[in-house]
Amino acid sequence: MKQLISKLPVFLLLFLLAFSVSMSVSCSKAAANEDSKAEESDDSEDEEDSEPKKKKESHDDEDADKEESSDDEKAKHSEDEKKGDSAKKKSHGDDEKGESVDVTKLWQELMAGNGRFTAGKHTTGQLVNARKSLVKGQKPQVIVISCSDSRVPPEIVFDKNLGELFVIRTAGNVADPIALGSIEYAAEHLHSKMLVVLGHESCGAVAATLSGDKMPTKNLNAIVSAIKPSFEDAEECAPGGPGGIRCIKLNVTHSSKEIVANSPILKELVGDGSLHIVKAYYEMESGKVVRF
Repeated sequence: MKQLISKLPVFLLLFLLAFSVSMSVSCSKAAANEDSKAEESDDSEDEEDSEPKKKKESHDDEDADKEESSDDEKAKHSEDEKKGDSAKKKSHGDDEKGESVDVTKLWQELMAGNGRFTAGKHTTGQLVNARKSLVKGQKPQVIVISCSDSRVPPEIVFDKNLGELFVIRTAGNVADPIALGSIEYAAEHLHSKMLVVLGHESCGAVAATLSGDKMPTKNLNAIVSAIKPSFEDAEECAPGGPGGIRCIKLNVTHSSKEIVANSPILKELVGDGSLHIVKAYYEMESGKVVRF
């Protein structure tokens, strides 16, 4: 018994030591569990925080897409407007004051005048008043290059007054350098919007070219040489051929092409829609002008 009592303090000491170690381990585990829960809580909070961020980022992306789409639509709309303006410019000319000129209407007015001419109902008059009104300048909207034939005066054929047509006349409606310069003056300086290349039936210059005969002077030969390329690959328009209205049309078409090809100014004006070329011929018996 005494021995047990003597050993009691050692036993208590060991017991207290073991208890202390056990408590320390328990506390460590509890602390670890708390830390783990805290980390899980933080992770959960991070996930919760990330959701609004993701939504915001998604919303920002949508806004960016909408802005990009809006920019694309604006660009497309702008492009459509440019195309619309270009198409409008092709059918309308703009004069020096920016006013719109309907070239279709110009042709309709020419046809109305030709209709009056064929019906013998000319309205052209008041020449004195017209002459006085034109003293300070002219502003013809239509240029006509036609044959010099005395039977085809454009002002009478279209029933027009002074100042309404800018007319150039050469045998066979050939556009030589002087004729080209005259057209350039009207189109560039006077801002005329339409050029009518007018041939006619029974054209002497075309007939001379079709004959194949040698011309007696270099000047007459210049006319024939200018017309001759019109008839390449056209059997009916070969020298000695039957001729006909097709040859008149081919000559008008060739003159139209030469006008554009030999004048950078006119080529530019035709290209941007500022000047419109109309091909036509005159019927000798009926007096009608036919566009083709």
